[in-house]
Amino acid sequence: MRIPGLTGLLSLFLVLSVQAAEVPVLEKVARAYAKRQPALENYVVTVETDRIRQTIEQMTASLPADVPRPPAPVIRKYWKRSSGKSLIRAEGANVFPLMRQMAQRFSRQFALELFDFFLPAGRGGDRARFFDAAEVKVVENDLAGVRLQSVTLQFAEPVDLGGAFYGDGFGLPQKGVRRLVIDVDPEKEVVKRIEITTADDRILTLEARYREVSSGLLPEELMLTSFDGSLDARLETVFKQFDGIWLPVRQTRSIRRGERQDAMTVSFVDYEVNTSFAPEVEKLLAP
Repeated sequence: MRIPGLTGLLSLFLVLSVQAAEVPVLEKVARAYAKRQPALENYVVTVETDRIRQTIEQMTASLPADVPRPPAPVIRKYWKRSSGKSLIRAEGANVFPLMRQMAQRFSRQFALELFDFFLPAGRGGDRARFFDAAEVKVVENDLAGVRLQSVTLQFAEPVDLGGAFYGDGFGLPQKGVRRLVIDVDPEKEVVKRIEITTADDRILTLEARYREVSSGLLPEELMLTSFDGSLDARLETVFKQFDGIWLPVRQTRSIRRGERQDAMTVSFVDYEVNTSFAPEVEKLLAP
């Protein structure tokens, strides 16, 4: 149970032991996420960053000076709402294997899709099965005028969540989860915080901050920290509106693991929205 800070004003605190069918708030929030920006069915966008140029320079540093360097590939990101999947590919002539490996590394870091990262659509049945397998508690409180609900799942044995509650791409473990806590704002219908305890007693916390626009709330910042202080990661996103649809135009991902630090910024340019994909891409994005 979390104790509010001294500035917090706790006016209501209620703990309920519940069954799966009695936890409607998560599915309410899941439906709200699925309905955001309904006009957006898919997109393809070009990913630009200095890291690509730096990587090519490192890969070709041993070549003689008079040997032509390979052209930089075009890195494109594809996303499809119906499958909930995204894909980053290196495209262009003569894309050699190391370039494809680089694209795969990019995919692990920037294929994260903010619009369906939390409580992905179509996974309600999987979430219900986890509710059935866990001891479930709901904490409802009114903290300084903000109503929150906290749903806790305590498992007898560590489980593999398999993406039922949150997506991949930001370092949250899916396997070996012993305890899961999800804090939601039931009025704004967003996830505010996730806390995970793993089988080896590691505790990770993800917090989300949002920007309010005419069409709803945009997840501008994700912050991931570990209880022992060994990890601090952030993903900051700048959005821009295209024909009424808000899409990321820049993301900065920074991470500190112990004494090691790294940061990378990417830009997203030349969006094509609600377009046709090549058959190969469609196959890779299939459910």
